[in-house]
Amino acid sequence: MMKTITKIKACIAVTALLSSTALSAQDYQAVNFEESQASDWESNMSFPIEITDLMPRSGAKGLVVSYDTYNGSANHIVNTAAPVTVSGSENVHVIAYMASDNIGANATLTMSKPGDMDGQYTPSFGSFDVEDTYQRFNWTKATGAGTIYPKLRIKLSSSAPSTFANFYVDDVFIYVSDQSIDLVKPEAATSLSVNAKQLDWTQGVDNETGVQSTVVLRSANLSAANPELLNQVSYAVSSTDGITTVGDWSVIAVVGASDVSYLDNTAVDGTAYAYAIVHRDLAFNYSDALVKSTPTSINAISNSKALKAYPNPSATGIFTIEDITTWTVYNSAGSIVLTGEGEKIDLSNYSKGVYILKSDTSVVKLIVK
Repeated sequence: MMKTITKIKACIAVTALLSSTALSAQDYQAVNFEESQASDWESNMSFPIEITDLMPRSGAKGLVVSYDTYNGSANHIVNTAAPVTVSGSENVHVIAYMASDNIGANATLTMSKPGDMDGQYTPSFGSFDVEDTYQRFNWTKATGAGTIYPKLRIKLSSSAPSTFANFYVDDVFIYVSDQSIDLVKPEAATSLSVNAKQLDWTQGVDNETGVQSTVVLRSANLSAANPELLNQVSYAVSSTDGITTVGDWSVIAVVGASDVSYLDNTAVDGTAYAYAIVHRDLAFNYSDALVKSTPTSINAISNSKALKAYPNPSATGIFTIEDITTWTVYNSAGSIVLTGEGEKIDLSNYSKGVYILKSDTSVVKLIVK
């Protein structure tokens, strides 16, 4: 995703996705400028702030702040649209990726409370010397109860070789937990099997903050390199919620922490696919991908001779199957809605639409009118 640096008057580029989800006593914000606005960042600088595609680590956009003067004191930008709530003694963790094309650039990752631009949580400045590659910065603080924002402190020292610097900051992530900061990726899933359009796997282990979700990816290129998901980045099926593609791979689902199966209803019959399973932990670290290719796609979404259901379509939502068997019914999103055994399937309490009936040997499309 890295682009060639074009030197312009000093700037800061920040990218990320703005979303928040409460995880029991934990809270997080993944900041990404694909959807957020430059106005989300409050600054004590007089330099203009705008969103550009200059050099994102992920996605296509970044925040740019013009910076064209030596300054021995720190300047601040605070994302007031990405707060986390601390209830008591938990730790607040901030992670971000930074780069600069000026070795006189100094930057610090920290945090701030509302109405406190200078902030009480200010570690000593750390100078970094990079060209066009991002480095990960992280910081942890027990702030006490309250609302906390991610903050960046930057300055250009008088020893810098020029009076401007390009500051790049991407994938800012802040989260709350009762543990130390988690920088360790989960172990990969194992034993991925693909039967018709049904994917099953054995979940990997994350000993730090636990597996929180699993990203399911698909590619029609059976020779595609294994997808490598960037840490501290949101991946999703919809572009409004996160990054949707990784090279030749597309995100087709993000399932819950305890899910170890997925039914791919969007697969085209007669097409061979490669599938990848990637775990995410609380700090948005991603595991290595477990990949499995299907040599041929089974024409699964059709009424199979091995298993028949009638009436189909059904006006009542009640179906009879010819063979007494164990079965599972999925909705169009691939989630399980009903399991059972026997010849009667009752979907009368579910919405009208298309469902998928799966037994050990067959997959059948059910239609509730």
